[in-house]
Amino acid sequence: MTDDILHVTAPEWADPEHTAINLTVQFANQAEPVPFAATQSDPEPYGVELFVRARFGEYGEVAPYQAPPTPIPTEEEQQRELARRLQLAGDAIAPLGDAELLGILTPAETSRLTALRLYRVTLSRLPETPGWPTTVDWPELPA
Repeated sequence: MTDDILHVTAPEWADPEHTAINLTVQFANQAEPVPFAATQSDPEPYGVELFVRARFGEYGEVAPYQAPPTPIPTEEEQQRELARRLQLAGDAIAPLGDAELLGILTPAETSRLTALRLYRVTLSRLPETPGWPTTVDWPELPA
C-alpha cells in the first residue's frame, strides 16, 4: 500500500499527547488529496509507516497541536441556558418568598432571598449586555 502513496503534506499533531499526526495524503487511487490521521498503532501498516516517517520529519516539521476553537453559542442556546438559570432561581426563591409573606423569614433567609432576587434580575438583564449572545459572563447562583 505504501506504493500507492504519491505525496504527503501538512503534518500536524492531532492531539496534545502526540499519539496521532494529521496529514494530507495523495493516494494513487484518489483523484484528490485526502485528510489522513496516522498513528503508531494503526491497524494498517501504511498508517504506521506514515506516522513514523512524519514523526521523523520526512514530510516537513510536524506542526504543533491546535485545539479546535470553542464553538460560538447561538442566540437560541443562550436563551435556553438563561431560561434554565432563571428557573433555578425561581425555584429557590419560591419557598423563601412564601416565608416572607408569612412573616417567618429568618435573618439568614432574608439575606439569601435578597441575593437570589438580585441574581434573577442580573440574569434577566443579560440579553441587554454588550456581547450577548456570544460572550456572556454568567453570574454564580448564590449559595
